[in-house]
Amino acid sequence: GIADNMMVFHYLLMTHFYLAMVLLLMSIMTLMLGAFLGFHLYITARGMTTNEYFKWKEVRKWYKKATKQYQKAVQDGKVGVSASNNSSSSSVDKGGISDDTDIGCTGPMNTTTSNSSEGTTTATTTTSTTTTNKKKNDIEEEIMDPGPFPQNIYDHGIIENFKEVIYPRSTRPNAIKRWVDWHKTEERLHQHTKTEEQKRREDVDVVNGKTKAI
Repeated sequence: GIADNMMVFHYLLMTHFYLAMVLLLMSIMTLMLGAFLGFHLYITARGMTTNEYFKWKEVRKWYKKATKQYQKAVQDGKVGVSASNNSSSSSVDKGGISDDTDIGCTGPMNTTTSNSSEGTTTATTTTSTTTTNKKKNDIEEEIMDPGPFPQNIYDHGIIENFKEVIYPRSTRPNAIKRWVDWHKTEERLHQHTKTEEQKRREDVDVVNGKTKAI
């Protein structure tokens, strides 16, 4: 039992101190490396890297918070059905999600969508608004329907994800063929550029020779 194991360890510690320390160290390292291996097997099965794992963790945190805020706002009557239906269209006009918007790990980032002249007009208009309208706009911008949870486009299933690690796409025949074709194209372009440059230099030498003769 546990008492017998403790007696054995105590005996080893008293009679074979260094051996007992090595055994203790190896036990701790086994647990740590086991957890390390398990974590990497998990993120590999999910089609993520270590960096992407922590980014998706932040996305889940943001999504839960945004969903909770939206549901509470709907219950309190701060956000109506019309606001939730028009959230996606209005977000583009307010500098939200658009084709030029940067998407971070916690949702859409704030971007400036107007030029300098439009920015001046917007600043003037914003200054002239009342405090009530500012608060209303802040509520509309902060409270929005997050929609469905985003999916990881690199997660192709456990088997395919492990195949990506064992047999990467960059080493597959079609990828090698594309690289070879690209390399040949680059060589042809380089050779063409070199020929054009040499021809241009010859033309310059001819012109310079005629000038000197004159």
